[in-house]
Amino acid sequence: MLEKKQLDRFGQFLIAHFRDSIIENFHGIVWHSVPTLCVNRKLMMKLTNEFNLEQKKIIEELITECIDSTLSSFLWEIQTSKDESINSGISILVDDVSITKTDVHLQSLLDNDEGWIEKFSKYKDFDSSNEADSREDLEQ
Repeated sequence: MLEKKQLDRFGQFLIAHFRDSIIENFHGIVWHSVPTLCVNRKLMMKLTNEFNLEQKKIIEELITECIDSTLSSFLWEIQTSKDESINSGISILVDDVSITKTDVHLQSLLDNDEGWIEKFSKYKDFDSSNEADSREDLEQ
């Protein structure tokens, strides 16, 4: 059975390497604030030139919601899926124990007052208006 400390290590990994890195990449595409992995320069130029500040903030919130929803679905499926034709041979281990060996619903650990996003994310309670001032400077 996995302990809370092991579950938190897994959660920290997910948040750092998936949620936050994708959000940072998106920031780089839209706000030119960090180096980006975007290879679609046409998309980058559209986001830069064709969307106003308010539209960019809405897109940013939507992207964050999509990431969180995807992580939640992923956690639900790895813990509850019984489809052996898909799951056969797939396992995620922490200290040689399957991540599914817990009494806790994994997706419940993602987003709550003491969840992984709150504990480990650089983008807690993501609100794009928090960075509006610096983005308005970039727009000009």
